[in-house]
Amino acid sequence: MPVFHNIDGKLKKLSLIPLDKEKALQKLVEENLLEVLDMRFLSSEYPTTQGGRIDTLAIDSDGAPVIIEYKRSRNDSVINQALSYLKWLKAQKKEFFEMLIIKTLGYENLTEIDWHNPRVICIAESYSKYDTDLVAKFYDYIDVAVFCKIIADNRTK
Repeated sequence: MPVFHNIDGKLKKLSLIPLDKEKALQKLVEENLLEVLDMRFLSSEYPTTQGGRIDTLAIDSDGAPVIIEYKRSRNDSVINQALSYLKWLKAQKKEFFEMLIIKTLGYENLTEIDWHNPRVICIAESYSKYDTDLVAKFYDYIDVAVFCKIIADNRTK
């Protein structure tokens, strides 16, 4: 689906190109987390006790913990991986998350943590049928986004 930029009532088609590195996407989202997703950044590559690393750990405006996982290309395990991290996060004591908020945002930003509505956001170029089926089953917890890099198309004026 084409993307357009509105300049003084005239639409200009933008070119879409894929991002070449997953880490570049992660950095871009983390640096703009409040603007893009209305969330506050807590940690990048947060190690879990089960051996994995959560790409981005955040807290949303309602105080719910948020796990964000990124995949540069279609990957059948992105949803499974994120759900595994969600299970891990829910098993943690609330003091762990409170300390992370205090360490990152300061004591004055410690809010009531909404453990009833933790969220997972998966950001990938595309998703398999199996991923979309899982999202349909766990829609209360999982949000998915599709990304591509957008650049202005300078060929048309």
